Amino acid sequence: MGKRSFRVVLREYFSIMITTRKISTTGTINRLILFFQRIPLIGKHIPDSLYGKQNAKLILTVLATFHRLFKRLVIKGMYIGYLVFFAYMVFNASDRSVSEFPIEAVMSMFFFMSFIGASLGLNKAMNLDVGTDLLIIDKLRADAERYVPARIFERKIIDIGASLPFALVLSVHRDYTILQALAIPLLVVCAKLIGELLYLTSFAIFRRFLRNIYKPLSYVFLSLAILSLIAPFPLVASGTYFPFRAIVFHPAFIAPLITMALISVAVIVKFPHYRQLAWGTVVTYTLAVEKIKPRQRQQQFGNVSKWNTGLKSEDLSSVPFAHLTGYAFFNKLFFHRHKKFFGKKILIRVCIVAGILIGMLILLLLTDLDLNEMTESKQTTLLPMCFFLSYMISLGRPATGAMFANCDVAMLNYPFYRTPSVVIRNFYLRLKTILLYNAPAFALISLLPILSDILRPLFNGSSADEIAWIMIVPYFVTVAMMWVFFSFHDLFIYYIIQPYTSDLGTKSKLFSVIQMVVYMLSYMNMQLRDLNVVIYMSVIIVSTLLYFVIGLLCINKFCPKTFRLK
Repeated sequence: MGKRSFRVVLREYFSIMITTRKISTTGTINRLILFFQRIPLIGKHIPDSLYGKQNAKLILTVLATFHRLFKRLVIKGMYIGYLVFFAYMVFNASDRSVSEFPIEAVMSMFFFMSFIGASLGLNKAMNLDVGTDLLIIDKLRADAERYVPARIFERKIIDIGASLPFALVLSVHRDYTILQALAIPLLVVCAKLIGELLYLTSFAIFRRFLRNIYKPLSYVFLSLAILSLIAPFPLVASGTYFPFRAIVFHPAFIAPLITMALISVAVIVKFPHYRQLAWGTVVTYTLAVEKIKPRQRQQQFGNVSKWNTGLKSEDLSSVPFAHLTGYAFFNKLFFHRHKKFFGKKILIRVCIVAGILIGMLILLLLTDLDLNEMTESKQTTLLPMCFFLSYMISLGRPATGAMFANCDVAMLNYPFYRTPSVVIRNFYLRLKTILLYNAPAFALISLLPILSDILRPLFNGSSADEIAWIMIVPYFVTVAMMWVFFSFHDLFIYYIIQPYTSDLGTKSKLFSVIQMVVYMLSYMNMQLRDLNVVIYMSVIIVSTLLYFVIGLLCINKFCPKTFRLK
């Protein structure tokens, strides 16, 4: 690095930190501008000139820096919360009184996870940011030997700042003074600097023997980090705590720790192989992305791209639909050509639900068990479980994937296929088809709660007079709303977002978030306890109707603009 004074090096690192933050924030702001430009009604009022307004971006950069610090505070708070939670759970599992729960249990886990685990598994040299660090090093050709050390020190400064509020909270505890609490973040950073030293030294040694040492070395450090995360659990469970205060605040621990941290700083500043390290990260990341793309396509679309192979002449015939015209003919022909593939999926789903139904009938006929009491959550109705089952067996997701991979990916290249009348017409035709495909499985699903909740007394020898026959209709309507919801939802999201790319990838993060939210909503239904079935049915029916009506309005207004090939 040449003979440069400490002041020059410090100023250089600080300049790199600020520049990196500006680049990162500018990229985020530009993506945010693009996101808002794509929103109907709002987007047309956002000019392209906003991309070049640097004064506005400077203000946003300052705000983004505070946002980054706030995010680190939140992450640190969640981390401390998890520490307390896991320590309490392990402590409680050993059948000891909660009133005896000691701070030593938390600090034992904190030592292994922060001093050891985070130092080994979260060191910056091993975890260069693929969005910012690799962009600046790979694309902007920044000097890695100056850039990476600056980023390492920036991370340590942020760690100290984010840890101070929680150190102050710890100082309230009677066992810790304010000086001890404030010393903990500094000591943790020293340990993390040593983690950087270990990784850089290992890289410098083993790079001579393996060309791409980054990947195996990362696996070794991550494995050691995972072991250190597991280590405190048996200690806390057995009531044997790590003597945190006795060791961490002992001069025999502090002196070597600070000494090694200072040595680490010197090595970090003078390490000569950052370029090779950064390129190793670039290569590993690029290969990982290319390797995962086929898996993502397989997970999202399955084998739908192969549905057009092996079609027989009768599958290609359009004679049975000669009476149809326009896009009714177009969609009917598409689903006819792939009828055996859709038929197979329908059959599998019907068999699964039928198997569950037969199993329930056997239990009802041969035993006196209450099926609702058999569930872990002791639900008073099987309707919430039917909601999750509906999510699992709905044909909406594979159907939309097949539509895109075997039809829309090609047709969306033609302007006439993107006109409002065509898009809306195709949506309604496809919605009818998906409703039809889902109908057999959902018809069987409707029998599950009716048999379990309403007709169960008949299997226990009760008379027909004790049966609430009037409840069969609202039960059936509720399951019908689930049928409408899941048939409509996947097609609605597909048209209103159109998340897929021409190479069968998924570009929209919003699509992934929505998919996760729907899954979590379905899963949370199974966790409902002491449920009032009338309220539950009312919520399902009303919310589905509202979602359906609002969704149709959005489809008619927005989907001609959003249903585009990305």
